[in-house]
Amino acid sequence: WVSRFYEEYPDLLLEPDHPQRRPKGYYHWRGQNWAKEEVRRRKLAFLTELCENYELAGVELDWLRDQHIFPQGFPLTKKQEILAEFHAQVRAVLDRTTPAGQRRYLGVRVPLALAGHDEFGFDVTAAIHAGVDILNCSGWFQSQPSTDLSKIRRLAPGATIFQELTHSAGSLR
Repeated sequence: WVSRFYEEYPDLLLEPDHPQRRPKGYYHWRGQNWAKEEVRRRKLAFLTELCENYELAGVELDWLRDQHIFPQGFPLTKKQEILAEFHAQVRAVLDRTTPAGQRRYLGVRVPLALAGHDEFGFDVTAAIHAGVDILNCSGWFQSQPSTDLSKIRRLAPGATIFQELTHSAGSLR
């Protein structure tokens, strides 16, 4: 249930030997390593193909699905730089492929707590500056009553911000 690219290039995984060590079940470090340019180039090519061939209102990049996209110990500033550059590249593809007089929106799904953003290098201000229109703030699996939405709003005063509600309720901590 993974793509051919994932299977054919194990050297691009965060932990290339994880299928042998953890052959079953969910594993947070099973994804591809976004520190490697080939991974980002492949993702951008996929998004470009979608934008060139389909009438889309926009795209949402789900950074919350697996927050582990960089190797452990990778510098935060470098993660933030890479992610901001990727957002800018996606924005450029959206703008280039949008019919005249229209706008395609760029959304991102991120944790609703700012403390979760550093794990994958997300910087609210940098994302907005790079062209992100919509922040979908989520508790991942459970809807959470405690959020940093007011802090996120101050960092992104002009952005559209959603709080994602799911089928499952979280607890007050």
